[in-house]
Amino acid sequence: FLNLVSHSVARIATLFLLSIALIFVWAALGGSEGKVAWSYRDKDPKITYGLLLVRSDDISKRYADNDCSNFLKKEVCEACRDSGSACLSFLVFAMLGMFAVMPAVAYRLKDPSAIGKIPIVIGLLAIEFCFFLIWVTWAGGCQKTAHEEDSNVQISAGWALIFLNFILFLPVAVAIEHFIEPDEQSHVHAHGSHQEMVDEPEA
Repeated sequence: FLNLVSHSVARIATLFLLSIALIFVWAALGGSEGKVAWSYRDKDPKITYGLLLVRSDDISKRYADNDCSNFLKKEVCEACRDSGSACLSFLVFAMLGMFAVMPAVAYRLKDPSAIGKIPIVIGLLAIEFCFFLIWVTWAGGCQKTAHEEDSNVQISAGWALIFLNFILFLPVAVAIEHFIEPDEQSHVHAHGSHQEMVDEPEA
């Protein structure tokens, strides 16, 4: 089946998947100011846990603030501070990786011989690893600590967007780039090699 997919369609599909992943990362970055919840308490008082701060109604506190412990328990503030800062860093790395890989894929769409699949696949796997570190760091840090203190705290949209990138969009992009080669060029190369063998005079 993969051989039936043209090289151009495969590269366009990769760019489309990376575009969706980039939109998800951009949306997840809204969690740095608490606009997108990474964890959420859906019972009154409702609490939104962002990457760098926590919100409840019109009140917001940064995890790094000294008075955060007046709003949340000290252990939760510290866990969310560390998890949020780490996740934000990995999000930036992932975004930079996508800004590097997307032009490479576009250039390969124009000229398949210009860039091999290996650098692109390695770049995609590096981005995928960043996503893995993000969802593990948040789930095992802020979310775990907050949930232990309050069982009403559940994982929310910011984390879910990154998880979707990790399990869906990036793996498909890696598979496309790894398995779908520029068939026309491969066929020409294979035909040329075969013709040389046929034309070579016998000793």
